Amino acid sequence: MVMEYFVDNGIYPAYSIPRHSQSNGSAESKEVKTINENVLNAVMVFINGRTMEDKENGTLTTPAEKFFNIKLLMEKILDKYQYNPEPLKCNCWVKIDKKSKWIKGVALERISKSVYKVQVDNKIYVRKDDMVRLVNDNLIVQPEDSEESDSLRSSLVCEDIADEMFSLTLEARDMQQQINEYLGGTGNRSTLVKNIENNKVVQEFIVVPEKFCVELEVDYQKCVKKLDNVLVISSDGSCEKERGYGVGVYRDNRCVHEHSGRLGNNSSAQLCEMFAFAKGLELAFYHLKPDEIVVMVSDSCYVCNLFSEQICAIRKADYMKSSGKTLVHRELIRKADEMINKLENLYIIQDKRHAGIRVNEKADELAKKGAKLNPKFVEKI
Repeated sequence: MVMEYFVDNGIYPAYSIPRHSQSNGSAESKEVKTINENVLNAVMVFINGRTMEDKENGTLTTPAEKFFNIKLLMEKILDKYQYNPEPLKCNCWVKIDKKSKWIKGVALERISKSVYKVQVDNKIYVRKDDMVRLVNDNLIVQPEDSEESDSLRSSLVCEDIADEMFSLTLEARDMQQQINEYLGGTGNRSTLVKNIENNKVVQEFIVVPEKFCVELEVDYQKCVKKLDNVLVISSDGSCEKERGYGVGVYRDNRCVHEHSGRLGNNSSAQLCEMFAFAKGLELAFYHLKPDEIVVMVSDSCYVCNLFSEQICAIRKADYMKSSGKTLVHRELIRKADEMINKLENLYIIQDKRHAGIRVNEKADELAKKGAKLNPKFVEKI
């Protein structure tokens, strides 16, 4: 009865996001808070409205409106809580499950501020923003025309799910998608990506690494275990007196390679960290096994943010500053970014320095060792 009342009055339920356990608890707590606040607000508006009657025009007003001439702007309140879906047409990387690998897809619509509707191999998924990574804004995705298009659309309908109300939920759509795939799949169609600037057809997807932050060894171990089957590359730079960098390569918590290097004495702390990170990417190509995930570990906030949160804007600006000036370490950043795109499946862990995280402590030790090398072994940048 309650659900029918809501629907009759134009109120539709918003369900938690599929495959995203964190949203369930958050949704429950927000529901309780919202109900409590709304009931209280409704009672206060009712009481205030009854206590202040405008006899001149026969309307009810609140004390604020009567004494202070304050008008309640409902439009601003609605804009704060309501969100109009935003159509999109851009490439993205998406995770079907938390533990699955990043796969190529197309972002079709931004349903809310943190939820996207994406298409992967002609299948539609709804995922939260931490499982979706958008790529260049100047790319528009247009599926090729196909005779199968009508039949493919039918695979996205939830009519086969009996319960009417459940069929409206995002989870039901997700389940129906899996049923259709199990019963025979929906086929594969190639996707053409047109570049607006030169109108050329390309087949390029750009990797945007996901970043995790850890402060303790136990947090680091949990993160690596969650990702599973990883090749860990820990890097660090040293600016104590002389300049150097260090890189450690780990598999199953065992070190498989160590490297130290000497840099020029005029190198900044950021340059040392950046060079160490780039060297770690190079070593990843030598040690990476099939189906392994590369995890870059660094204590540099500058490096970790640059290659995760800021990399899309940097690529769009052609590795230049927003002011038009050349970005510091531009060529080194470009080189590292090219390697990231070749590795495809890559994560970044930003750890807290000198917090007892073993791979970071070892990288720091290797960097100090590199700084003590003979100056004749200084590496060119």
